[in-house]
Amino acid sequence: MANGTGEVNLKFTKSGPPRPMLLAFGLYVLTGLVGSALFAISVLTRDWTAYNAVMAGDLASKPNRATDPFANIPGFTVYVLASAFVIVLPVLLGWSILRGRSRARNALTGSIALSLLLVAGAPPHWYVLTAINIGATVLIWLPSSTAFIASEGQRRKQAKGGPDAKIVVPPGGRSQL
Repeated sequence: MANGTGEVNLKFTKSGPPRPMLLAFGLYVLTGLVGSALFAISVLTRDWTAYNAVMAGDLASKPNRATDPFANIPGFTVYVLASAFVIVLPVLLGWSILRGRSRARNALTGSIALSLLLVAGAPPHWYVLTAINIGATVLIWLPSSTAFIASEGQRRKQAKGGPDAKIVVPPGGRSQL
C-alpha cells in the first residue's frame, strides 16, 4: 500500500480475530457440515420399523388418530430440532463470536454442554463431533480470544458513546498482548 511518498508499506497489521478463534469457527463449520451430512444419511437410510411400531401402538390406543396423516410429525419434529440444536447452533453462535460477542460465547458454551446430553446413546461418530466442538469451545476461552472479545466490546461501547467510551481501543479493536 502506498503511503503518499511513493514508497510501499509492506508491514502487515492484523485487525481481525486471533487465530484460535478462526480455528474454532472453522471447526464449528466443519462439524456442522459433517453433522448435516450424517443427519441426512441417517434420515434417508434409517430403519423406521421401531418408530412405526411405537406409533402403531399409539394409534391403537387412540384410534381416532389412525386417519391423521400428521400422526408421525411430533416425534420427527423433535428429532429434527434436537439435531439442529447440535449441528446448526454452534455455527451460528460461532459467527457471532467472530464478531466479538461475549454473550454468544456463553450461549455456545452452554449449548455444547447441553449437546452432551443430547448425544447420549448416539452412534460413536456423534461423540467424535461433540469432542471436536468441545475442543473448539476451549479455543474460544483462551486468553487471546478473551482479549479480542473484551476489546471488541469496548470498541462497540466507544462507538455507541456508552459509559466506558473514554477507554482508548487501538485501531482494529485488538489489545496488544
